[in-house]
Amino acid sequence: MGEEQLFNMLKEKPMSVSELARRLNVRREYLGGYLEALRDSGRLERIMVGRSYVYQPISGGVDEPGSRRLVAIPAEEEEE
Repeated sequence: MGEEQLFNMLKEKPMSVSELARRLNVRREYLGGYLEALRDSGRLERIMVGRSYVYQPISGGVDEPGSRRLVAIPAEEEEE
């Protein structure tokens, strides 16, 4: 499973873990953890639809202008 393939599928339509796992032919448990890691990094969002959650890319995707990215801010050096 490639990350690009996953994002291309989710750009077409939001999908649940089960639906993605079937289409990608991977274990649901594995994919669920992977999707949560992408969500924690700010690349995917999880939305409640009926009784299920679906995942979709954060609008303004990773490589698009205005995308949400995590940025490390260096700590200020102490003055002596």
